[in-house]
Amino acid sequence: MKISDLPPSELKARLKGEGVCLKTGPFVVRLQSGISFVFEAVKNLYADFLIAEPKGFVDFHASVRTPRGLRHWVRPQALFESDGDAPFHPMPLRLSVPLLEWGLNWCVAARAHRYLMIHAAVLERGGKALVIPAPSGTGKSTLCA
Repeated sequence: MKISDLPPSELKARLKGEGVCLKTGPFVVRLQSGISFVFEAVKNLYADFLIAEPKGFVDFHASVRTPRGLRHWVRPQALFESDGDAPFHPMPLRLSVPLLEWGLNWCVAARAHRYLMIHAAVLERGGKALVIPAPSGTGKSTLCA
């Protein structure tokens, strides 16, 4: 079954409740959120993704929710959590969808090293390559130029 096969009301209820188990590549993510931006994104952007069995194995438990307290009402924010940890500071509510994407990428980078990609620049000379791995913005491209 695909996300698009679920009626919108059932998708929204699952997201708010026990979550939706999305198959994303080699991973299964149980996603929970009561934020309307996230519901719309899952409905539209993940429409062709398969839904995994809710009782089966899940690689990551992820949620995007509004923090409790004053920020719930004044300048609302979104908070990404994975398996009970919040690796990022809360962000403005309008950024809840990018926060979800960044959070899912973080889950893979932090916990699935078998599938990890390296952010790097590469120089080639005479059929040999030099790989320069480093975080974004550290000057790899400048050095290569």
